[in-house]
Amino acid sequence: MALVTNGNSIKDILDMIDGLKEDAVAAQEVLVDIDLPSLRQIASGVIDRLGGSLQFVFAVDERPGSDGFSLHHVFGISARHCFLHVRSEVPTGSLEFPSLTPILPSANWHERKIADMHGLIPVDHPDPRRLVLHEDWPDGLSPLNYDFDASRPVPRVAGEYMFQRIEGEGIFEIPVGPVHAGIIEPGHFRFSSIGEKILYLELRLFYKYRGVERYLQGKSLLGGVLAAERISGDETVANAVAYCQAVERIAGIDIPERAKRLRAVLQELERIHCHLADIAGAATDVAFSAGAAKAAILRERVMAINETVSGSRFLRGVIVHGGLRRDIDNGASRGLLDFADASRNALNELKSSIFDRSSVLDRFERTGALSKSNAVDLAVVGPVARASGIPTDARIDYPYGFYELYPLEIAVRNDGDVAARVRIKFDEIERSLQIIEDALCDIQSGDICAKDTSLPSSGHGLGWAEAPRGLTLCWVEIGDDGRIVNCRWRTPSFNNWPALPYALEGDIVPDFPLVNKSFNLSYAGNDL
Repeated sequence: MALVTNGNSIKDILDMIDGLKEDAVAAQEVLVDIDLPSLRQIASGVIDRLGGSLQFVFAVDERPGSDGFSLHHVFGISARHCFLHVRSEVPTGSLEFPSLTPILPSANWHERKIADMHGLIPVDHPDPRRLVLHEDWPDGLSPLNYDFDASRPVPRVAGEYMFQRIEGEGIFEIPVGPVHAGIIEPGHFRFSSIGEKILYLELRLFYKYRGVERYLQGKSLLGGVLAAERISGDETVANAVAYCQAVERIAGIDIPERAKRLRAVLQELERIHCHLADIAGAATDVAFSAGAAKAAILRERVMAINETVSGSRFLRGVIVHGGLRRDIDNGASRGLLDFADASRNALNELKSSIFDRSSVLDRFERTGALSKSNAVDLAVVGPVARASGIPTDARIDYPYGFYELYPLEIAVRNDGDVAARVRIKFDEIERSLQIIEDALCDIQSGDICAKDTSLPSSGHGLGWAEAPRGLTLCWVEIGDDGRIVNCRWRTPSFNNWPALPYALEGDIVPDFPLVNKSFNLSYAGNDL
């Protein structure tokens, strides 16, 4: 639904949003056009009055068909189960827009990314350094602008990233990465510490920037699915669902009931194998090899189930706009039900082996604690948010598919430490097993894909899903030829990486691998 706000005061606009009837927000995306000068006041009102949280900020180069750029601020309003999509235009001939970071810290990385991708300038931003494009990228080349030639190699220039320096007697720096000892993706972590105590941690990511959003321009809708599945391997299903839901909203497609249930099954299988990998990693980082092995064995059973039901250990090639490309037959469904029933004892045994061991608890408890206030300020999502006392989950806050009518309970802890995050993941695995059983127990035979998946001449829409790491968002714009004009992504890692330094303040350097693993954020999913 779109609101017409031309000529209205800021109070009137907020009154209009606040007064929306239930049927008006049924589509769960409310689009509001505003004048750019009123952006900060509108944002403050959405946060303070409507209880919203800033979840996604992006820009679109409207040229050459228009004169400039549009800005898009997406707020989640969980109390109304909808997203408020605030759109504004950067004035013709200008490259400036008012930064929200001074009043909303969660806008920080979003605005710096816009500066890198489009050359726009967030006025009054407290940290205007580059984020995505490293210093060897030449000035004046904006990868998401229409006049950027992606077919030509980008010349490299000399440059140095200016890390923030913490000075004082006894303070020294410890650089870690971007190349690591383990088989992991690249990221640089620079610690300022006194002895082993961490005073400050600065992140330097985006070594895996692949230009996914630029790559998608001009691609077919099916090509968009293939790319979505490969943004981050352990979020294959969630990213595909978010993308397909955006396309389905543009086309007005309501997928069949069987497809809704099976999509939920696939999403929960992905959640289980990701959480088990996190638990195994946390056990490894405290030298509890027996616990890590038990978690790895249980995860391998899940991966084998994945391959049985989809042909892929990472569940690729199943999700498509309109529903599914592959059914889960009765034999595979029975196997899933048997697996869910048999896994509970193994899961409880694993949980006891970890939390009944004092040496593990000594490392888990009070380590890497992220306060609720910091988590709120940074709009943290997923298990990290829920472990810090924030009851947020897209399956409940912005219900979609099978979850629209499913009575899901959110698992919440309040300590915000490693122990809380690991406990949350155990809680969520138990709930995922129950969801799989409930989705399959009375499932009816029928179509797995909508019969009509044709698109209107053009349009745009927002899609989302609760990935294992939290809320993932995808905005898609389709042209008259049925191909992708623009596609923008915000995975949960993009929101959660800025919170990691806050969780490590006052901890010791040897605890960094454990705290980092308890967050378990994606480098590729963040960098795009």
